[in-house]
Amino acid sequence: MYQIYFCKILIIIFICFFQTLNAQIFDKKYGNFFTSENAVDFVASGLERHSIVNNRLYMGVSSDHTYGLSTISKPLNSECFKISTVVRQESGESTSGYGILFSGKNISNSNLFLISSSKYFCVANYEKADFKFVKKWVYSEYILPKGQDNYLEIIKKENTTEFLINGHIVCTIDDLKYYGDCFGYYLKHPVEISSERFMLETMGMNFVFATPKKLLSSVSSDASEIAPIESDDGKTLYFSRISHKDNCGDEDDCDIWFANKLGNFFSSTKHFVVPINNQYINAVIKTANNNSTVYIEGSYDNNGMGINSNGISKITKLSDGYWSKPKSVKIHDFYNYNEHGTFSFSSDFKVLISALERKNGFGKLDLYVSFLNPDGSYSAPKNLGKIINTELDDGTPFIAGDDKMLFFSSYGHDGYGNSDIFVTRRLDNSWLRWSKPENLGPEVNSQNWDAYFSVSADGSSAYFVSNCNYDMIENIYKIDLPPNLHSVSDESLFEAQVVNEYTKQPVKAEIRYSFGTDVYNLATCNDGTFSLYIENHQPIKVYAKAKGYWPCVMTFSYSKYKKVRFELTPLKRGAVISLKNIEFKPQSYIVDPKSCDELDRLCEVMVENPTLKILIKGYAVSTGGVSQVQELSECRAENVKNYLIDHGISASRIQCKGCGGFPVRDGLTQQALQKYRRVEFTVLDY
Repeated sequence: MYQIYFCKILIIIFICFFQTLNAQIFDKKYGNFFTSENAVDFVASGLERHSIVNNRLYMGVSSDHTYGLSTISKPLNSECFKISTVVRQESGESTSGYGILFSGKNISNSNLFLISSSKYFCVANYEKADFKFVKKWVYSEYILPKGQDNYLEIIKKENTTEFLINGHIVCTIDDLKYYGDCFGYYLKHPVEISSERFMLETMGMNFVFATPKKLLSSVSSDASEIAPIESDDGKTLYFSRISHKDNCGDEDDCDIWFANKLGNFFSSTKHFVVPINNQYINAVIKTANNNSTVYIEGSYDNNGMGINSNGISKITKLSDGYWSKPKSVKIHDFYNYNEHGTFSFSSDFKVLISALERKNGFGKLDLYVSFLNPDGSYSAPKNLGKIINTELDDGTPFIAGDDKMLFFSSYGHDGYGNSDIFVTRRLDNSWLRWSKPENLGPEVNSQNWDAYFSVSADGSSAYFVSNCNYDMIENIYKIDLPPNLHSVSDESLFEAQVVNEYTKQPVKAEIRYSFGTDVYNLATCNDGTFSLYIENHQPIKVYAKAKGYWPCVMTFSYSKYKKVRFELTPLKRGAVISLKNIEFKPQSYIVDPKSCDELDRLCEVMVENPTLKILIKGYAVSTGGVSQVQELSECRAENVKNYLIDHGISASRIQCKGCGGFPVRDGLTQQALQKYRRVEFTVLDY
């Protein structure tokens, strides 16, 4: 049996990365090809050799009982990352193990991915100095022998870790423990290895904040303070206090308070007017019109007296210290099994995100979206889905000023404490598709309860609430936002409009788009516009359709994400439409299987436009006799007709015609000839 005895020498060389790790998927890379200048990035211990020669880092040892350790100073996104290195054995026994140490806290708590020149690999770890195999030594044909480079990769995606050798996945492990942020090389004596590079790449966003500051005593009190929100003019901070002696209700009452901003400081706090404050839970959601309109939590009767803590109301400033009676903001099919909800409006008030407890949710509090109706009411709440919502409470939403990022708190997503703050990005204008939520990190989230993240009016800083103090009292903290939380980059934005091909007038259309195998649906605005936010710089396929038009399908690479126009051809009598993606093999009428998408699209159009009648015309390339080419073109048209009939389209709506062939010119490639082996249709009636 192949064994390596781990009681022998352990050599660990760790790479310390002191750069900030705030990146989108694989767009920030740390480490690179080795040079004499970057050798100082490596902290070595116990090595008899550690040097750069011809841009390779050489490491070797032959003595016993030596090992070393070094850690990075900033936390890495433990859910998603990639480590890669090119390494080879220079000398020593072929059974000696070497490879990558990763996700380590110290030598006693770390993971290992090792290979040997005898073509074996293993995955192992140390936990509290106790060694164990996660996957015992296994033979792999992909490992190259001594003297040849091996390319090793470790890719962590959520709960799954993939291990690759020279481009081949050799092992996949679920729920591998993440001990810490140490990454580097591991050698077992006697061996000398060399490496040309070591690369650490982040997947997903990490956010590096300055240390948050608790608001001064002018705002903080012995009571709990929650729900901070800055007015739209940036001059006032609203928040709610729980169990304050000056509140309106009993000892658990929650009232609105406010403080005026004086530069970087705040005036003394003031209690908001009665009866806006009452015995229920009171909080400000958002302000508008230079702080003259305020949206608040809770419902009120016609006399302006509070009814309960659920729902939304609006008040308007009459003069300093005087406000109108609260007016209810209607939300269709509104109910909430929780005693109160939390809410956030988009910048134009056309979208409302609510944290509610409703039937058929994923857990307790879930996040829902509603849309503004022409009469000023909001549509029935729609659940944001399982990407956002968990089996536990998800709440305290805040839509950033760019209407692209959503901050919220969650007990259900992995975090540092019992409730952490997360950010997610909107990926299209349906408001139902979101990126995977990302934890804001340990500078914001503590081991206790953290929630109510809101961005200042100028977008440069944020407020949040934490009870991380020794007394477990909720306090408001302020923190500067890192650049990648100021707004979503326009580079990730795909904007488009659907128009009539002939008149260029807007067409309201249905959009179906896909990344790989994932397919999503949305509708354009009345002016035919729509937008998507692209994850990971992926290629995107977009399908636009509307009744009475032939649809348009386009695929784009990331480099071409600009403003795009989709032109739909009207299905009017006499219109000629080429089925561009239908292909035939030479001298054959059999439709290539990859053409089925286009035929299915034609079936869909025929079903959705039941009065549509068409003439299918087939073409061929003239390589034989006239009669042979004519027959081939007729068979191609007939074969397309039969496909439609087999899929439920009435034969009475379809006519066929063979249009013969095109002469072949010398020098035409098969790709050029393919466009002549085609089918098109003419609209006979609509």
